[in-house]
Amino acid sequence: MLFTDKMTHITDLTDNEKRIVQYIKKNLEAVSTMSIQTLASKTYTSHSAIVRLAKKFNYSGFKAMRQAISNDVQQNITQLNDIDANFPFSPDDSAINIAKNISDLTINAIKRTLIQVNEEELISSAKMIIDSKRLVLFAIGDTQIRARSLQSKLVKINKFAIIAEEYSDESWSAINLDKNDLAIFLSYTGNNSNYLKLLKF
Repeated sequence: MLFTDKMTHITDLTDNEKRIVQYIKKNLEAVSTMSIQTLASKTYTSHSAIVRLAKKFNYSGFKAMRQAISNDVQQNITQLNDIDANFPFSPDDSAINIAKNISDLTINAIKRTLIQVNEEELISSAKMIIDSKRLVLFAIGDTQIRARSLQSKLVKINKFAIIAEEYSDESWSAINLDKNDLAIFLSYTGNNSNYLKLLKF
């Protein structure tokens, strides 16, 4: 997950950590080359508060977090953040403005995904799909739309997948998979508690 996305998903922050995150959001490029001392001074916090925040983001420390920020800056992620996905338009916007914003959101989502794709992992994933006997897609809510799209594309290459949640049988589907099958989980954050339970199966 991109650092800029992590900032929008993280919860349970202290007041100091919220202040650091707000400063980083507004000064992403500057922070990408900033020392921990400077960031602490700019946010009126301490080194330890910044390190604790980095660990909450699952980084080993400030340097690793700064590298992730730098990667986002180099990929021009800030240019892909102009439209708020939760409120992409207002009641006063024209129909064409609304259409443009929705179009831009879709294009930006594809670009953000491409930035995060690792070629070796992509090839490995494709091979796993090709070599699998059965495919089971786990998707809830809006991700089921993506699952249906993937299911349709797989059929066209003669690979048939079922959507596990279709008849509320996801636990049954997970338990009955074997080493020749492939489970594909579609999730926005990867932190769904039910998915973590199913992954154990």
